[in-house]
Amino acid sequence: MSFLRDVFLSNLGLKALSLVLAFLFWMQIAGRERVQRIISAPIVFENVPENLEITGDFPTQVEVVIRSERPGGQVAANDLLVIVDLGASKPGVQTIPLSGKNVKNKPLGVDIVNLLTSRIRIVLEQVEQRSVDVEAQVIGRPAPGYRMAAVTIDPGSMTVIGPQTRIRRISRVLTEPVSIEGTSTTVRRDVYLHLPDPPVRLAGSQVVMVTVTIVADKPQPAPRRR
Repeated sequence: MSFLRDVFLSNLGLKALSLVLAFLFWMQIAGRERVQRIISAPIVFENVPENLEITGDFPTQVEVVIRSERPGGQVAANDLLVIVDLGASKPGVQTIPLSGKNVKNKPLGVDIVNLLTSRIRIVLEQVEQRSVDVEAQVIGRPAPGYRMAAVTIDPGSMTVIGPQTRIRRISRVLTEPVSIEGTSTTVRRDVYLHLPDPPVRLAGSQVVMVTVTIVADKPQPAPRRR
């Protein structure tokens, strides 16, 4: 018994140090364990031809399976970017394959396992522009005894730009409402234009000058006496 006690009690400091070193070594190995997780990475469309535009519903994110060491595994969604190059695209439906090569901005120590979406579908349309008339929205009534005599708009037409199918549906552009409620004098307002179709945009300024001329009603001639 004394022999065994001497064996266990001898060199306690050295044995304790060995135990600590073994524990630290285990922690280092465990810390390097590689784990997998899924990140939703944004899609970035690059080199879109100037005469084309993406229309309709299209994907904005792709789920990416990554593998990283546990201590460095804190990867945010915006740390990864899925780049789609449209430089060689033509009008129409495009089916674009995706792979790990599309993933950019990869942090150090992170490997791309695969993408859960192997291809995406987008529609590219020809960009057109055309000139359309501007129409003022006038609301309200002048003060009693007055009336609206004329409405002028400067400029009276604007150039709109957008996807071909959307542009061909637009015949006019409306202003934001201009109120003449209760007024007895001419109204002049700088007002914004209203575009109901978001893909369509204006080539120039979004503001026009609307002038609503208000005049007094002419008095009715008195009836002739017989």
